[in-house]
Amino acid sequence: MRYGVTAGPTAIHEGRPLEELIGTLGAMELVPPSVHDLTGHFREVVDVAVQSANAGAAVLYLHDSGELRPVAYCGGGLAAALCDPAASASVCTLLRHVISTQAIVSIPDIRDIPSQAPYAAHILAACAAKGLPMSILAAPVRAESAGAVGVLEILDGRDDSGNVGAFPPRLVPLLAALADQVGATVTNARLKARLRDSQYETILRLSTAAEFRDTDTAAHVFRMSHYSATIARHMGLDDGDIEVTRLASPMHDIGKLGIPDQILRKEGPLTEDEWRIMRLHPKIGADILAGSDSPLLQACEEVSISHHEKVDGSGYPYGARGDEIPLIGRIVALGDAFDAITSKRCYKDELPLDDALGTVRGDAGKHFDPECVRALESGFSEITEVHATFAAANA
Repeated sequence: MRYGVTAGPTAIHEGRPLEELIGTLGAMELVPPSVHDLTGHFREVVDVAVQSANAGAAVLYLHDSGELRPVAYCGGGLAAALCDPAASASVCTLLRHVISTQAIVSIPDIRDIPSQAPYAAHILAACAAKGLPMSILAAPVRAESAGAVGVLEILDGRDDSGNVGAFPPRLVPLLAALADQVGATVTNARLKARLRDSQYETILRLSTAAEFRDTDTAAHVFRMSHYSATIARHMGLDDGDIEVTRLASPMHDIGKLGIPDQILRKEGPLTEDEWRIMRLHPKIGADILAGSDSPLLQACEEVSISHHEKVDGSGYPYGARGDEIPLIGRIVALGDAFDAITSKRCYKDELPLDDALGTVRGDAGKHFDPECVRALESGFSEITEVHATFAAANA
């Protein structure tokens, strides 16, 4: 006996026209989601699954920390009882069976499952408790080089006459296509995450090289990047812009690679001529980063050239003011300065966090964008946690 795809009794699920569904799948393929749009994409998948089958419910499970967990859900009524996101998917024998065999499972009516089917006991016990005759169609979600990473499942209960009808055979390839969409999305998201992590590591290493030539510590780039991301988050930026801010901010001082050691590492005050050279580092950094097609490196270039500008126009290198300064530059200027104020250096003591907050408040509208200062204040508990995390490195 095969416990796989079966035709079952006459279907009662007409669903949406096939051509319309194919068009929907095509549109989803043409517009792949970003890493930050995954939740919305997964919700779209389960919505299409329900509409395609005229089903009572659909649920998407993905591996999370070694367990299958529901990440998107659509539908309600009787069928919803078995795919309630509050339920633990890790104990569902049917889901584990789909994962292990990587095969689609179609159950026309759970009351007809052979008792020897590996998932029979779980399904029958759950449905007996709920009194739910039901049809189930479940497809594995496969990610490249990772095998099955989840399950896409559609379910339905009785119709108005109390009948249970199997999902028609035409839905099997459609559900498989939707599951493949999710698999491709997971694969792409993982690749993007690896690329992002690789880019961030490269940026941190380059930034740390610049910081090691200065009197700042290497931990400075970690702290100020997290400070900057916190400010961006509390300004209401979307996840993508927050991530770019976190990744690009460590490159703010990359131009210091072009400043002579006798100036960069001088312990006493700089002369006017030395300051003139020191103030070249934003432009040097921007020149190093210029001409890239990478949006991230373009953001790094903006950070480098603008992080010493002040909203009142008294900054450098161009004396830009207000909104003439890119938003990411205004954010990083505050994140960088706040870390400098709260860090001990050979030429100064650190300022306590509360006192530093008072200092930047006093400079709002002069050095710093007032909106950025309000965002830092709003996220001050997060700022405090970051500072505590790197306390040892700051000593």
